[in-house]
Amino acid sequence: MKQILIVGSNSSISRQLVDNLVENYKIDMAYSSENCGITLTHANFQKINLKNAIVSEKKYDFVIIISAFIPENNKHNIQKLFEVNVELIERITLKFSNSKIIFCSSVSVYTPKGEIIKESTSPNPINEYGLSKLWGEQIIKRNCKSYILFRISSIVGITMKSNTFIPKIIDVALTDSIITLFGNGERLQNYINVRDLCIMIEKSFMYQKNEVFLAVGESSFSNKQIAEIVQKYIPANILYEGVDNSFSNVYDSSYTKKCLNFNYSLTIENSIEEIIEWKRKKF
Repeated sequence: MKQILIVGSNSSISRQLVDNLVENYKIDMAYSSENCGITLTHANFQKINLKNAIVSEKKYDFVIIISAFIPENNKHNIQKLFEVNVELIERITLKFSNSKIIFCSSVSVYTPKGEIIKESTSPNPINEYGLSKLWGEQIIKRNCKSYILFRISSIVGITMKSNTFIPKIIDVALTDSIITLFGNGERLQNYINVRDLCIMIEKSFMYQKNEVFLAVGESSFSNKQIAEIVQKYIPANILYEGVDNSFSNVYDSSYTKKCLNFNYSLTIENSIEEIIEWKRKKF
C-alpha cells in the first residue's frame, strides 16, 4: 500500500482527501499547530507532528503540500508569508526530494486582466501572497524530481471559509433576506468544489510528467449569477451599491482536464444548494 504524507491538517482539502484516500493508502497527516483539525480512527491513518515528520527516516510515495498562509483582508504579514509559503516548502522538499510532490498553489500567481488564463499563461503576481506561492513553485521545481503544481481558484464546499463571498451572502440572506453586491454584479469569479479538486489530486498521482495544472471550475460566474442561484433557495432581495473595479477571472483548463481525464462531478448550483442545506441544519 502506497504511503502519503499530507502537510496541512486544518483545511477542507485535507479533510476531503483523507475521506477519499484512507481506504486505499497509508496516510500520515502532518500538523504544525497543537490541534490537528481531523479526528479519525482508522488503521491507515495517523497524525504526526510536522517537525517529527521532517526529521524522520520514513519514506513516502506522495507528499501533498496544502499548508499555506493566506492573508485576510489584504493584510499581508510578510514574515509569516515567507515562513509558511516559502521557507517551509524549502524544508519539506529538501527532505522529501525523492517523493512525488503535489503542491496546492494558487491562481493568485497570475495578474487578472479580464483575459482567459491557461496553464501556459505566464505568471505575474500582483501581491505578496501570489509572489510567495510562485516562489514555492520555483523551489519545488528546483528541489524535486517529480511534482505536480495545482494552481487553484476559489474552493467551494460546506467547509469553505465563512468570510468568503458565497458563505457571506448566504448568511446574510438567511438572516436578513438581503444580498448586497458591489457595482453591477457582473464581475466574474471562479469556484471549484473541494470534492472535484481532490479527485484531480488523486488522478495526478499516476501522471508521469512534471506539470502545472489549473484546478479551476468548469466556468466562471458573475457575482450576480451567484446571487441569483442563492435567491432560488432563499427568498432575498438583491441590492447593488458602490463600484467594483476588479477584473474578472476566466480560465481555460482544457489541458488539465485532458491530461488527467477529468470530468466535473458538481455544478456551482449543486455546491451552493449543499452549503445552504448544511447551514440550515447547523443553525
